[in-house]
Amino acid sequence: MKNGKSILKLGISPLIIITMLYFFTASCKDNSTYKINTLRVGVIPDAELKYLMQIHEPLLKHISKSLGIEYKLMIPDSYEQLQEWFHQKKIDMAYFGGITFLNAHKNSGAIPIVARDIDYSFYSYYIVRKNSNIQSTIESKKQRICFGSRLSTSGHVMPRYFLEKEGISPEIFFSEVIYSGTHYNTIKFINENLCDIGVVSSTIFNKLADSKTISISNIRILSKTPPYIDNVWAIQPYISKDLKIKIRNAFLNIDYHNPLQREILENIGAKSFLPISIIQLKDLLEAKDLIESLPL
Repeated sequence: MKNGKSILKLGISPLIIITMLYFFTASCKDNSTYKINTLRVGVIPDAELKYLMQIHEPLLKHISKSLGIEYKLMIPDSYEQLQEWFHQKKIDMAYFGGITFLNAHKNSGAIPIVARDIDYSFYSYYIVRKNSNIQSTIESKKQRICFGSRLSTSGHVMPRYFLEKEGISPEIFFSEVIYSGTHYNTIKFINENLCDIGVVSSTIFNKLADSKTISISNIRILSKTPPYIDNVWAIQPYISKDLKIKIRNAFLNIDYHNPLQREILENIGAKSFLPISIIQLKDLLEAKDLIESLPL
């Protein structure tokens, strides 16, 4: 009872002590004994469902085989839903755009593990119709601009960031700012004359052009943004250190010189995966702060 009296003298209720002990014990249990039988994986819905399945399934089959763990690919309806799934622990690992990763890192403790080599020097295209008179971004004043999702790093945030650095505020400079939702839709909107200039991921645009999923015969690349870091693969903080290392190594060990594994990498437009840390996302953090300060 002596210890109990000391606690009461400090003004700490026994109920609070019990509650604190409960949450501490639960937290320790989550981090040390949480067992994953099926790795639930979510990816940003930045293109059509069929295309997303086509590029991610071979990669995840390889990761699953390397780990000896089954996987389940889950594709949300929006960037926001992917963040919600991660926060609600409905998925264990996610392929985020740069900005959605930063949100998940801040709100849910997402841990970055790898990025594709191309994500270290990513860029976006400004596109117009081939018969457009627009020859430069500055000539698109008072025209309709089409971004992708508001949370898309390559389809909105970084292109806006670079425009703002040039003194171009989209809501003032352009006649209308339209959000298409995906890169695919932005290309479609340009094709259908629903907007005059669009912003898309260079990688997705090139992949769609090669696959002939959507016609780009009437589209011209106007220019591209400066390079920036974009997509990140991240895991939940409850995943054990051992499993984290195994997952990271499963990505890093994919060998471009192995014909079977090369196909996996070519599917996603890469030649290798590289480790990544939050420190390397300085430009994204600055862009995120800028966007959050704007009344969008």
